Amino acid sequence: MDYSTRYRFLTVEVADSIALVTLNRPDAMNATNNAMHRELTEIWPDIDRDPAVRVAIVTGAGDVAFSAGGDIFDLEARLTDGHTRLGVAAGDHAAMIWPLLCGMAKAKYYLLTADFIDGREAERIGLVSKAVPRAELMST
Repeated sequence: MDYSTRYRFLTVEVADSIALVTLNRPDAMNATNNAMHRELTEIWPDIDRDPAVRVAIVTGAGDVAFSAGGDIFDLEARLTDGHTRLGVAAGDHAAMIWPLLCGMAKAKYYLLTADFIDGREAERIGLVSKAVPRAELMST
């Protein structure tokens, strides 16, 4: 299977029944932008259909980071913890920090639904200390 024409931010090398899948945005510490997120949902069915592959190994390009996580430049002035959208439990710091900041009920609601919240709602529930309009940010 030729992966080189299908994927822009992932490289795939297959040898000895092993697919080496590399997150390939080293200039951004392999942060996943919207396009890479889409590619990460498409690569696994492709690998599954490839008779030359029995095992997949995921790595990151460059020497700085495996992956810095989500690319903040793809955010639209709103927040979520999207783990459940990927079919996994909320992880990283969210499962510990959100309940401390906004209480268990709100933390469970937002971490289990992956609903988006804007700055105003984040301030209302205590997730952030203060939210201001973009034009007032630097002066505030």
